[in-house]
Amino acid sequence: MTDKERALSLNTQLQKLLQTSKPFSYREVVQNLEEALTHFPSVHRQDNQVVNTLATTSPRKSSSQEAQVWTDGACSGNPGIGGWGAVIDYEGERKELSGFQKQTTNNQMEMMAVIQALQSLPVNIRVSVTTDSQYVVNGMKTWLKGWKAKNWKKADGKPVLNQDLWQTLDKEASQRVIMWHWVKGHAGHSENERCDFLATNEIEKHRV
Repeated sequence: MTDKERALSLNTQLQKLLQTSKPFSYREVVQNLEEALTHFPSVHRQDNQVVNTLATTSPRKSSSQEAQVWTDGACSGNPGIGGWGAVIDYEGERKELSGFQKQTTNNQMEMMAVIQALQSLPVNIRVSVTTDSQYVVNGMKTWLKGWKAKNWKKADGKPVLNQDLWQTLDKEASQRVIMWHWVKGHAGHSENERCDFLATNEIEKHRV
């Protein structure tokens, strides 16, 4: 079977999947298609019905509009009292979320901000997540697959820190199509600055 024939076969399977009433992870479909393009390089994009299907298919039972999410976490003491903040644009409305934890770390608050933001949104939609945490972005885009393959162990054999939060974040992300973006913190990015205010304000509100 040629590369093109394999790609077209995958497209047929995708069409059957989209026609069924069974639930599926839209992010998983996208990742499978991207992997197919990597493995079948001789299939040109203009001839590739798989790409055409992806471009014209929207997630089932969801708005076609993409959600925009900005998040930030903060901690006084690290570990110490922490706060997180999120700004969410979805379906023409903007909302803000924030929270605190009495004993935590900065990385945990960065992760919690994203988790809470995603949990406030429907599944099977596209979400653009912008954070100033390289820990979150690198974890989700690069490290996570290896950690899971090694049963949540790092390359040095030590357990992955914050495993419970990573598992929760992975679960929420797998139910949506996520685009991860990093932005430098405290660099004048309006939404990032707002998230920072929400997070630090939570710390100030709960100081003893």
